[in-house]
Amino acid sequence: MHSTVIAQDFEIFIGLPFGYDPTKSYPLVVVLDADVMFGLITHYAQLIAFEPTETPCITVGVGYGGFNQWLQGRNRVYHPAKDGQANAGAEGYLSFLETELLLFVFEHYSVNQSQKILYGHSSGGLFAVYAALTNPALFSSIIATSPSLEWQDEEFSKHIQLAEKETLPNLYISASKLETRTMASINKLIENQPFETGRFEYQIFDSQTHMGVIPEAYEQAIKWVFESK
Repeated sequence: MHSTVIAQDFEIFIGLPFGYDPTKSYPLVVVLDADVMFGLITHYAQLIAFEPTETPCITVGVGYGGFNQWLQGRNRVYHPAKDGQANAGAEGYLSFLETELLLFVFEHYSVNQSQKILYGHSSGGLFAVYAALTNPALFSSIIATSPSLEWQDEEFSKHIQLAEKETLPNLYISASKLETRTMASINKLIENQPFETGRFEYQIFDSQTHMGVIPEAYEQAIKWVFESK
């Protein structure tokens, strides 16, 4: 998919639940860093839906066309634009999701538009929190696992001050105890922007590494999202 908003090409991945029925509507999970994350999240979503108590969903991943492209591309779009960068950075990328990607998905797939979930890990988690604070109506729920908020403490303090807790989406944040800098920045976020009870969850995992925590964190996150709907 070519984005006219930020003049960049993306590789879009689509994952449908087994037995997908276009006459029904399904929750949507938008997966950031799809070049490396989409397979894990989509296969989990497809398999867990065999359980009668679980919710089938559509997964849509945004990728960059390869490992090296992913490493370069995510640095460009997950952080606020630098001076002289037109239509780049987090603001431009969020506009791409809203005005191009989601409209494409809604046109071609049967989505329950009241259940739109954004999932990001690490820098993707940083962007997911940015989306929650700056465009709270775009997604009904945000999952930010191990968000690298420590990279943008000063920038996020501005967004926190402007955010109104009554308008924020459901927000799940997690980190490992080993991620001390990330935990400190998450605590700062919580202290400066109290979230409504029942619509915010912060979970700490005992001994997983930054990448090793991904499967368990996502499993707990998506369960919380569907339980709190």
